[in-house]
Amino acid sequence: MITVPFIYFSSLCAYFVWKHKHFGSEAWMAFLYAISALASIPVFLQDLIGMEYGTPLKRVGLTPTIVYCGLLTLTFLPFSQMNAEKITFIEKPKPWLFKTVSWMLIITFICTVFVYIGDIRKTMAIGDLKMVRDMVYHGES
Repeated sequence: MITVPFIYFSSLCAYFVWKHKHFGSEAWMAFLYAISALASIPVFLQDLIGMEYGTPLKRVGLTPTIVYCGLLTLTFLPFSQMNAEKITFIEKPKPWLFKTVSWMLIITFICTVFVYIGDIRKTMAIGDLKMVRDMVYHGES
């Protein structure tokens, strides 16, 4: 089951290249996920995923594999619908939209820091981040 994403994304990359007659952005995305899936096969087969924390390796079933491949394919579809060779004009971006999104991200960051300031102080007071991470994995913090 671990080889299915590699086979699927390799086939999807080949399909995109065949359909558009060039290696476009959608083919690059499928290619990168195929390489990532190929690199994950030895990691999965040698049980290197949970070795540091002693967690047992869970087998991957058919449903998560289909959901993973399907959702990623849905993200590729908008890129496969547009043909980059036919783009003749790129509209100038709206500066007010960029500023609005930027300020929303800054305010979200400040609110997040404000909400978690107690946890941040406690973590920084301990000083040993490895110990804090181990505590989180064991459910102590």
